[in-house]
Amino acid sequence: MTEEALVSIRRINPPELGVPPGYSQVVEVRGGRIIFIAGQTAFDRNGEVVGKANFAQQAAQVFQNLNIALQSVGCTAANLIKLTVFLETWTICPLTERLGIDFSQRSRRLPLQP
Repeated sequence: MTEEALVSIRRINPPELGVPPGYSQVVEVRGGRIIFIAGQTAFDRNGEVVGKANFAQQAAQVFQNLNIALQSVGCTAANLIKLTVFLETWTICPLTERLGIDFSQRSRRLPLQP
C-alpha cells in the first residue's frame, strides 16, 4: 500500500480511557479497500507443522505466514486493523508476558474463559 493509504488509518487512545498495553482503543479507517486474511497456522509451504510442541517456533511460523499473506496484496503489518489470536491455553503464551497482561487474573473480572 502507498504511504497515502497508511495515512487513512488513525489509531486513537482518548485520554479519558488511558493507554492500554499494546493496542489502540479506537481505530478510524478511511478508504475503499478491505482485505480479509483467513486463519494462519504453523504450517510451512509444504503443509508440514513447524515447531511441533514448541509454542515460540509455531508462533514465529504463524507470523511469517501472516507476513507472506500481507505481502501478497501489497501490505505490511502497519496496515493491520484487527488481529485475532486463538490459543489452546493462555498459560503458554509469552506474548501476554511481553504485554504485561495476566489474562488469568483478568478473567476473574471479565467474562473470559482462559
